[in-house]
Amino acid sequence: MKILIVEDEALAIEKLHRLLDKYPQTIEVIETLDSVKKTVEWFGGATTLPDLILMDIHLSDGLSFDIFAKVDIKTPVVFVTAYDQYALKAFKANGIDYLLKPIDYNDLKGSLDKFQTQFKQKEANPTPAMAAQMTSLLEQFKHLKQEDYKTRFLVKAGNKLIPILSNQIAYFYKDDLVFLLTQDNKKYHVNYSLDEMERMLDPRLFFRANRQFMVNVQAIESIHPYFKGKLKLKLKPTPTITNEVIVSQEKASKFKEWVDS
Repeated sequence: MKILIVEDEALAIEKLHRLLDKYPQTIEVIETLDSVKKTVEWFGGATTLPDLILMDIHLSDGLSFDIFAKVDIKTPVVFVTAYDQYALKAFKANGIDYLLKPIDYNDLKGSLDKFQTQFKQKEANPTPAMAAQMTSLLEQFKHLKQEDYKTRFLVKAGNKLIPILSNQIAYFYKDDLVFLLTQDNKKYHVNYSLDEMERMLDPRLFFRANRQFMVNVQAIESIHPYFKGKLKLKLKPTPTITNEVIVSQEKASKFKEWVDS
């Protein structure tokens, strides 16, 4: 079985390779791609097509459905995602599988087994029924646009509640509780964890820099090289809880691509 991986997180890629190695059938990962742009370019020149694609929804330069708008792909897809509030609706009723991160071997094996029984074809081209199924999936997938992300937060300010637009927020940070800091330096408590926020917010606008901070690209004043391949961010307004906002070595490359996208 020939598999293409489209995923932009190095640790997630490594885990997929480890899990695929455990599958009883021989699997060849023919390529690993980490962005919409690279995937489109790869399909434009590919001489060998995969039997199955394992694809994350949120890539470094956009949502993966952008790939299908630019390239005619009829290969079955198993979507690998942390964004369950959208993905489950889009895929569950369509017979194309999804894996919700963090995945385990049984999840992946179930998807591969499903592919073997329902989608594996001897011919190079899919059957009409399979092509129709993929078309139906992609039509539903197109609802994953920017307006589906959380665009405002209702926060408490004294005895009143006020709405804060997401694009007015400089960053979210954890200091026992989770707070947002607006671009004009006003602080409010929010009733979400940073993990939940990571699924709610537009990934083109916000990035999970580390366990403590999720930053808006507009809040980044400068980026400085740090030891062992890490990055140190200077944010505006300046955080009061720490002098250093550090992006790990594992996330540094993805972070730079995100800022430059």
